[in-house]
Amino acid sequence: SSPVIAGDKLLGISESGSLVVITAGSKFEKLGSVDLQDLTRATPVVGKSYLLVRTNSRLMCIGKP
Repeated sequence: SSPVIAGDKLLGISESGSLVVITAGSKFEKLGSVDLQDLTRATPVVGKSYLLVRTNSRLMCIGKP
């Protein structure tokens, strides 16, 4: 998947399903990560107050649509 910008954060997902959030500034700072426990090849979709993430078997909404 391609990395995406959400506000001042950069989100990336590995093919193995590891979602990583870092700052989108000049200084590297890892803010968090989560294992989605599924293969992932789709780029996340950023909404106004939510994030849509599709894995091989699920579609997840993080936040409030």
